[in-house]
Amino acid sequence: MLFNFVFGALVGVALYVCLRFARAWLLIVPPAAFLLKDIIALTIAVLFTGAEITPTAARYSYLALLPGSVLHKIGDPMLFNVLFGALLGLIFYLYFARRRFAVSG
Repeated sequence: MLFNFVFGALVGVALYVCLRFARAWLLIVPPAAFLLKDIIALTIAVLFTGAEITPTAARYSYLALLPGSVLHKIGDPMLFNVLFGALLGLIFYLYFARRRFAVSG
């Protein structure tokens, strides 16, 4: 129940920020999309493997967690995916902010 409350609060804050600031969604949506993709992939992998993890299931879960699974020896693939999404969103945010400044300036 606590997880549902925290998740609902985070979604509410994300929607508020997206509506309040025009391009803020570029900073929120890509990391959230990578996190949601990873949670769904891990849930499906756990549900389909049952009691034991086979090499085939491990290979499919690594494919589902790309691009973060490339760096799985260094750290958690989900963390790398969220950081990659944040970096991608920041690049888009800066690109569109610079483009708007160039058009209006």
